[in-house]
Amino acid sequence: MAEGQRRSGLTTRLPLERIVFDGEVAMRNALMKDSRFRKLSERHDGEETLAARRTLLLSALRLTPEMAPEPFAALAQVRRTLALQGEIELYCVSSRDINAFVARSSSGPVLLGLTSEALERFDATELRFVLGHELGHVLFDHFRLSPAVLAEDDEVAPIHLVRLCAWCRYAELTADRVGLLCADDYDAAVRAFFKLTSGLSGASYLRHAELQAEQYTAVHAEGLESDASDWLSTHPYGPLRVKALDLFARSETYHELLGRRGSSAGFHRLLGRSGSLLSEKELEREVGAIVKLMDPTFLHDESDSAPVVKEFLALAGMKVALADGTVQRGEREALGKLVGKRGVTQAKEQLLALDAEGHEARLAELCHTLALKLSLNRRGRLIEDLVVVALADRELHDAEVAVILDSAERLGVSVDLVERAVARTFATLD
Repeated sequence: MAEGQRRSGLTTRLPLERIVFDGEVAMRNALMKDSRFRKLSERHDGEETLAARRTLLLSALRLTPEMAPEPFAALAQVRRTLALQGEIELYCVSSRDINAFVARSSSGPVLLGLTSEALERFDATELRFVLGHELGHVLFDHFRLSPAVLAEDDEVAPIHLVRLCAWCRYAELTADRVGLLCADDYDAAVRAFFKLTSGLSGASYLRHAELQAEQYTAVHAEGLESDASDWLSTHPYGPLRVKALDLFARSETYHELLGRRGSSAGFHRLLGRSGSLLSEKELEREVGAIVKLMDPTFLHDESDSAPVVKEFLALAGMKVALADGTVQRGEREALGKLVGKRGVTQAKEQLLALDAEGHEARLAELCHTLALKLSLNRRGRLIEDLVVVALADRELHDAEVAVILDSAERLGVSVDLVERAVARTFATLD
């Protein structure tokens, strides 16, 4: 039994490793490889959901089979498709938005919620897709990592937050696959997406729901690059999700999981021009190309930040030491403790090799990299290190302060932190 299934209380006999999007697994591994991030995620695990059931019981309507036979019939079919074991409660939340959600309670049942508008607008097959999608989050333990919680922690590095949001987008594609397996109807899944993203559910509009998938072609043809608003989004844009689901519907994996070998008319329609289904390798490659449309170029950079930190301290520290015109012995020794004697020598050599413009450009490049890769707390410690260098001669010159403030601004560190660092360092000198 997978760990996520033990934690959620739900079990399935389906081979989850065949359903999950490979990119989700790779991104989660990249996050958990960092020991700092792993400890932070464990510290915050479960913070959002401890009181979920109490909140729903107080503010939403708990549904029963007698009250809502169609949603319960859809849930029963989802259970059969996924061979699910475990307790699930259904809730209706009053809202004019078409939406659904899932939460885990600290102990007990899985909590599935639908807005009143969703219950009114989704047909039986669309309900199976939506309920399957939400239960997919449970089966794959997507609760474990929460951008909403971790974004508030100053110890989380920006690149980890960007990776976390990318992982959330990838996790949505995995959950979509579970939803499609439950609905076994690609057109119904597209209709559900159309209703969720547009809010439209009239028959005259639904006839054109498939056009949402065609928007992906337009996005791809434009060669649109991602920007910062994409990087922190936890859901892929609608056209990208529909295209990714279309690929899954035309894959060997999907049809084999449903025990089909290609006898139905619908099966042949899904083959498209190629006349054959996508292999698992082809599926993952093509979906991987889709998700990268929302990813920044630096997202997959696996280089170690330690050499960058050392070079920054060497160049910025030497700049601080030279700000008053001369490098004092104490400043040289303080800098040597940070980067080693060889690092000090290399910094001097690099300063001699670069003109003023080249030196500033390199520092700007280093700050940009560190602002992405290090948490606010760790960047703050770099500024404290520069303050230690500046005060090694027991004096703090205006020119040294200007250099430190400039570095702080480039690293996204507040002036208040610089002032506190100066006060603390002065106190140790007394």
